[in-house]
Amino acid sequence: MYQKNQQFKKITRILTKFLRGFCIKKATKRSLNWLLRNVFRTQKKQQLTNAGFVLPTVIMVSLVVVLLTTAMMLRSFNRLENANNVRVNESVMNIATPAIDRGKAKISKLLQDKTLSKTTPTDDDLYNALVNNIDKYTFGDETKLTLSLQEQPSLQIQTAWRFPVDTDSNGKFDSYTLYGIYFKTPPVENGQYSRARNALEARNPPVVKGKLNANCGSTDTSLVGNTGWVRQDNEIKKAFFVYTAIARITAPPNTTNYEVYNRNIPGSLGRAVEYQQDRVQTPTNNNAVVYDDDLELNSDTNLNGGVFTNSNLLAAGTVSNLRLYQVSSKASCFYKPKNAKIIVGGNLALGKFTDASDTGGATVDLYNGKTSNVTTGSLTKSVTNSPKDTAYNNLAYVRRINKLI
Repeated sequence: MYQKNQQFKKITRILTKFLRGFCIKKATKRSLNWLLRNVFRTQKKQQLTNAGFVLPTVIMVSLVVVLLTTAMMLRSFNRLENANNVRVNESVMNIATPAIDRGKAKISKLLQDKTLSKTTPTDDDLYNALVNNIDKYTFGDETKLTLSLQEQPSLQIQTAWRFPVDTDSNGKFDSYTLYGIYFKTPPVENGQYSRARNALEARNPPVVKGKLNANCGSTDTSLVGNTGWVRQDNEIKKAFFVYTAIARITAPPNTTNYEVYNRNIPGSLGRAVEYQQDRVQTPTNNNAVVYDDDLELNSDTNLNGGVFTNSNLLAAGTVSNLRLYQVSSKASCFYKPKNAKIIVGGNLALGKFTDASDTGGATVDLYNGKTSNVTTGSLTKSVTNSPKDTAYNNLAYVRRINKLI
């Protein structure tokens, strides 16, 4: 009986141990399966999430890289093109500058021609003075040219020249620099040009400086008769043009000093350069007083505008009764400093030309801008001499000239 009980207990312990191990393994396997299932499910979700995020990101990054690369390439091309244009412009300007300088010198000499009328010279006066003395305006290496319109060969000008140039610096001329002076304008009828400008005339009128004021119609551009000059801002102006271009030599006159143009030279020849110079003449009526000899301003004198004298200015009044004002009020279209300048060719003295000491003076309104009121000041003498010694003895000079004649 005892042995049976011992065997039963042993069998019970074995079954209990087996069942306990089986349950533990079962629970462990179930837990492991649950853990693996959740881990793989999370990784799959992450992969799915990453799969939806990586593709747009890659596309955006690729687009940014492509755009940046394209922009850098375009910028490089633009810089290369700009650098090439700068080199070409410098090359053209280096060749054209001598011709422009020659044209400027000829314009200055033309306007100093003593055969021109004392008044404003017309287009015909200027052209005849230039053409009738064309040899004086032609440099030693230049050849005179005659230009005409292709559609109207009868219309011609003879104010053009050419001279040879060496563009590749090898000691032989391979191109010609052509340049001409243009200043003619179309005829005027009823205060307006009767037709459009052609290629042998100045391309446009003088350039207007500053801003145009709609309330100042009287100071805008207007034609001065049929002279070819225009009135702008109370000044008489005329536009002069110098056109220059480069022509290749294809048939050199000789092989000693000339050669055929080398087409491998970098840069572009044949380009034209235009130069405009506006000449200005100030009319005498722009001043309140214009005098050639000593100008004496007496007391009880009020002047608006400019004062001009080629000799001395003697202020014979006093600070209280001799005053020089600006040309007008601040709201005036003519209220500018140039319209009230005091220009003295000689010296400034205070007193009459018979005074042995300084007895005079004057009050002057000083320009202080368009928005500020004028400030006042007093004339000061420019020399230490008395007015009597400063004055110019015009009578003695005239008598001497008469004796010489």
